[in-house]
Amino acid sequence: MRIHFVFIGEGSSDDRLISHLENLCIDAGVDEVTGVAIDFARLPEPSRKTLEAKLRLAIQLEPDANLFFIHRDADSRESESRHREIAKAIELSNLNRPWIAVVPVQEIEAWLLLDEKSIRKVVGKPNGRKELSLPLPNKVENLAQPKEFLQEALITAAEVSGRRLANIRKDFLLHRNLVIERLSTDGSITQVPSWKRLQNDLKKALVLLENLTVKK
Repeated sequence: MRIHFVFIGEGSSDDRLISHLENLCIDAGVDEVTGVAIDFARLPEPSRKTLEAKLRLAIQLEPDANLFFIHRDADSRESESRHREIAKAIELSNLNRPWIAVVPVQEIEAWLLLDEKSIRKVVGKPNGRKELSLPLPNKVENLAQPKEFLQEALITAAEVSGRRLANIRKDFLLHRNLVIERLSTDGSITQVPSWKRLQNDLKKALVLLENLTVKK
């Protein structure tokens, strides 16, 4: 089976998840997969104001896409309201293709906190030994501010002070994005409920897509 999917994230930096989603598709048995993100920032604001509008545009701009991934952070300790919000936008947009919600709890940074190796690498201390006190997979979704926790972990991992410390603080978004790119998707993250749900929902979507393809 060949997959061409559209990824709709909260911002362009989230597009770094695409390669990981492609790998998940391959792991799920897909023969060939390509993923794309639409640069909504270049389009008129009314056309990109809501998720429903973005979905309608994506259908027009990528007519050959047979799968959709929609990423929204939960922004709380529960994700059901966000899943319902995405499902409602799907319904209103008349998307008639399989889709998967990508909903980290609470923020995508919670997933990043589980990759100690990448955190140390991006700040130039791959062999650092300073304790980062990173959360366990079964606790990470309970963190109220994973973004701030990640920033402190990067600072601690860098083992610097003075001007170099100021640079680490200034470059947080750069380092955060690099950790997304290097995220290990076969490590501790596989124990996190929101990631497990993503994998299970992908498998269901692929079965649905395969059935739709057979009917054609």
